Formats: sequence, C-alpha cells, structure tokens
Amino acid sequence: MSDTSPELEFSLILHPSALGDQEHHVDTVLADDVCVRLAKRFGVSEVSRVRVQLAIRREGQGLRAVGAVTGSVIQPCALSLEPVTTEIYAAIDHSFQPESYIQSLGLDPDDLEADIPELMSADGAEIGGVCLEEFALEIPLYPRADGVALTSDHAAELGLEAPASPFAVLETLKKNS
Repeated sequence: MSDTSPELEFSLILHPSALGDQEHHVDTVLADDVCVRLAKRFGVSEVSRVRVQLAIRREGQGLRAVGAVTGSVIQPCALSLEPVTTEIYAAIDHSFQPESYIQSLGLDPDDLEADIPELMSADGAEIGGVCLEEFALEIPLYPRADGVALTSDHAAELGLEAPASPFAVLETLKKNS
C-alpha cells in the first residue's frame, strides 16, 4: 500500500507465502472505536457488532477469501427521520492476484462483466479493505421505517409528484361517464 492512501479502519494484509498450503481462518469482531469511525465514513448514525469471518487459501499466485461480514447499522429513515436499524450480511468471495498475473489474463479493466481479481501488492492482499467495501455496499441508500410510506404530503414537501393511487384510473373513468 502506498503512503498516500487513507488509513483503513480495519486492515488485514496477508501474503500467500505466509499461508503455505494451509487454509487460514479469520473470525474477528471489530472494536467499538473502529465501528464509530466506520459510521462516520459511511455517513450513518451508528455501526455496531461488525464481525468478519473468512476462510483464506492460496489460489494461483495469490489468495482467495471466502466468508461474510455482518453487523448492524442505524441511520435515519429517508422520509420520517426515525432511526432505522438494518442488519447487514455481506458475502465475501474474492480472489487477490499480483498485477503481473492480472495483466497476463488479458482482461480489459473497464469491462464490468469480467471477473477481474483484486490487485495484490508486493506486501500481500489487503483483504480488510475489500470486506469494508462489501459491507458498505449493503447499507440501504434510502432506508424506511416500518409503516412509513411516501404520501402526497411527503411528495409535496420534497417537490415530487404524488404517487398515483391504484384507483386513479377508476376515478378518471367515473369523471368521463
């Protein structure tokens, strides 16, 4: 990793040479202070009980990490601003390979359909950063509290068109008859 990259809240760097032929298991719960920093980074009110469970093995010149990251996120409802708790489950299944191996595959890095391995530096694979990315991708962009729906009042406040009633068509028919 370069010195210009921001410090990760959870870093797990492994090099294939450290594993040998053995599978390495990780089962860790992130500390409360780390969860506080994650909440700030992810723009949510609270992150808690983040647990990383992985099985990591050698694959080719690099590594494969398979497992899950779980935890809880509290953020305001997009409509009512009530706190909404979301249980997060992010599946992890990533390959990490050195740049030379990735280039030898001849894959276009801009091809979104290609299954391109994560880049592994000379120091090893930064597995923790990928776990945090997957966790963040599972956080709802517009969470809603139970029973809260977009009403015409909410729509008007937000400058949106009110949601159409499923009976609007019947109302139109009634006016035309």
